[in-house]
Amino acid sequence: MIGKFQIVIHDSRVRYELELERKITIIKGNSGTGKTTLYELVYDLKRQRQSFIKCIYENRVMALTEENWKSEITKYENRFLFVDEGLHFVSTLEFAEYVQKSGNFFVIISRSGRLKWLPYSVNSIFEITGEKRGSIMFNRLFARYAENHDSNINPALVITEDAKSGYQMMNYMLKCGVEPASGNGNIKNMIHSYSDRGILCVIADGAAFGAFVGEVSSLLKLNGGYLYTPESFEFMLLHAKAFQRYLGEELTETYQYCDFAEFSSWERYYTDLLNRLCSKFPIQSYSKHKLDDFFYEKQFTDVVKEFLSDLDASLFAI
Repeated sequence: MIGKFQIVIHDSRVRYELELERKITIIKGNSGTGKTTLYELVYDLKRQRQSFIKCIYENRVMALTEENWKSEITKYENRFLFVDEGLHFVSTLEFAEYVQKSGNFFVIISRSGRLKWLPYSVNSIFEITGEKRGSIMFNRLFARYAENHDSNINPALVITEDAKSGYQMMNYMLKCGVEPASGNGNIKNMIHSYSDRGILCVIADGAAFGAFVGEVSSLLKLNGGYLYTPESFEFMLLHAKAFQRYLGEELTETYQYCDFAEFSSWERYYTDLLNRLCSKFPIQSYSKHKLDDFFYEKQFTDVVKEFLSDLDASLFAI
């Protein structure tokens, strides 16, 4: 399933307009912002309890329940499945495995954020904003997290999510200390451990960092730290001149190319795309585990520096 979809669902009192382009969309927010009402509208739409509920893509929009979630996920494809985090299965590894194998879109109403098994993007987390127009409340989504850095950031330490290719590049390029965490879930522990080192900067793959961004952002704010969440390290490398002549809109309109029946996240799509393009060069393939010398060329370090342009120039060793 590929594409960007405008989902509109409404009754006589409330209207929701959602734009979906990723496999997993998370809707957060405080009580009373309309999250539960959205799920209930979708639930009632399927069961036709209220015939005055209208929805674009009506036959493809449905709510998962405790009783039907496994059968609905496996039975259907190319559907928009709405889920409320209050259902006990949502935070389980089993549900995450079903989601990753599915070719459907998932819209998850979340309050606690305890969804660590799901690889969803920082850019797919939204809140609902409403505006009263006459007797109808119009609701749309707006991004919950947006990077807003100062210029000339000079951290004492950079933390990467693991010791793989992204860490290897940062360790090569930066003069300051660079330390890898053992996965996204350990970044918060690293922040606590190195809080006495001064300003910290965390660099993580945004395409699969959604479950951790809230807690990590809050911790970094306490010590004046910064968080960078580019889509992925592979996404940065793909901007190099060597690859640009082979690309169309894959990086700007990824939703038109990343089939969620094949890739559970954009991060995996970018890794696959990078490997396919590498076959046109002597390197032949890209490895997350060990960065080939090919990628230490200036054209690649230049694009990484551009993505990290808020960092003080004196931090770069090259």
